[in-house]
Amino acid sequence: MTSNTETKSLLSVRDQYGMEAVDAGEQPVDVVMLWTVLALTALGVVMVYSSSAVFADELRQDSSFFLKRQLLSLGLGVAAMLFVSQLRMDILRKLSAPIFLAAVVLAVMVLIPGVGMTERGSTRCLPVGPLQMQPAELVKLGLIIYLAAVLARKRESVREFKTGFLGPVMIGTVPIILILAQPDLGTTFLLGAILFLMLFVAGARISFLMGAVICALPFIWYAISSASYRMRRIMSFLDPWADRQDGGYQVVESLISIGSGSVFGVGLGDGKQKLFFLPDAHNDFIFAIIGEELGLIGTMGVIVLFVVLIWRGLRAAFKAEDAFSAYLAVGLTSLLGIQAFVHMSVVTALLPTTGLTLPFISYGGSSLLICMVAVGLLLAISRGRGGFLSPAPGDPR
Repeated sequence: MTSNTETKSLLSVRDQYGMEAVDAGEQPVDVVMLWTVLALTALGVVMVYSSSAVFADELRQDSSFFLKRQLLSLGLGVAAMLFVSQLRMDILRKLSAPIFLAAVVLAVMVLIPGVGMTERGSTRCLPVGPLQMQPAELVKLGLIIYLAAVLARKRESVREFKTGFLGPVMIGTVPIILILAQPDLGTTFLLGAILFLMLFVAGARISFLMGAVICALPFIWYAISSASYRMRRIMSFLDPWADRQDGGYQVVESLISIGSGSVFGVGLGDGKQKLFFLPDAHNDFIFAIIGEELGLIGTMGVIVLFVVLIWRGLRAAFKAEDAFSAYLAVGLTSLLGIQAFVHMSVVTALLPTTGLTLPFISYGGSSLLICMVAVGLLLAISRGRGGFLSPAPGDPR
C-alpha cells in the first residue's frame, strides 16, 4: 500500500486488481472507438458547413470554402489514422525524441518574425502552401509521446524528486513556455493538465505534484494579469452580462444560442447566431451552434460520444502490453477528453473564454489531423501486435 502522499502507477493498479494485459496479437481493432470517432467527424463535417456557409459566402464568395478544407483535412486525417493504427509501439518509442524535437523546433520557428503568421495578436501558424499549420497541435502529440517514453524508462524512480520527477517536469516546461509565448493560454493550460495527469498516473507523489502546481501559480497569475484582454475575459466570465457589448459578448451570444435551441433545437441549418452574431461559430464556439440547431438532444449526444471515447481510451491503457503504451494511451485520452471538456465548458460559461476547438467537430485542419493520429495510436495500442508492421509471433519486442 502507498502512503497518502503517493499515488500508484497505472500498471500497479492493473496488477493489483488482476487486470493483466492480454495477448493483443489476437485482438481485433476497437470497433466501438472507431465508430465513435467516425460519428464525431461526420457530425463535425455537417456542423462546420452549417455554421460557416453564410460567413464563408460573405468572406470568400464560396459558401463551401470551409467545408472543402475540412473534408481535405479529414481525408488526410483518416489516412494518417489508418497508418498509425498499424504501428508497433516499440518503433514509436524509438522515434519519440525526434518527434518531440521536431515539434519544439516548429514551435520556435513560429515565433521568428516573418516566419510565423500573426492573427488577432497571436502568432500561431506557419504557412504551408495554401494551407496553415499550427505547431501547437504537433507539440501536444510530441510531448505526450516523449513523456510516455520518459515515464516508462523512469517507472521505478518517478517517486524520487531528482531522479524521476524533475526531468519530466522540465521536459514539459519547454513546450509550455513556447506555446505561452505565442501567446496561447488555453493550450498552455491543456499541456499543463496533461503533464499533471501523466505524472499522476505514473505514480508521482502527490506532494510533488501539488508543489509543482503551487510553484506555477505566480506565473499563471502573471500570464493572466499582464495582458488586459485576459483580465477582461476573467471579469466577463464572472459576470458576462455586465460587459455585454465587449468582454462578455461572445459568452452571452453563446448562451443565447444554446438557450434558443431548447430540447430539440431549431433545426439543422436554421440557427440564427451564426449569422454574424456569434464570432468563431465554426470553430471555438461550434458547440453552441450544435445546441441551437440540435438542442439538448444534440449536445447530450456529443457528450455521450466523448464519454464513450474516453472509456475506450482508458480501456486501451489498462490493457496495454507495456508501460510506454499504457502512459501513451492515458496521455492521448487526456488530450481528447480535457480539450472537449474545456471547449464545452467555455461555450456554456463554466470556464473563461479560451481558443480551444472541439476535437473532431470544430473547423481546423491541424487540430483534426492530430486528433485522428491520436485515435490511430489508441487503436494501435488496443490491438497490440495485430498490425502489418508487427513482428512475427514470438519475436522479442
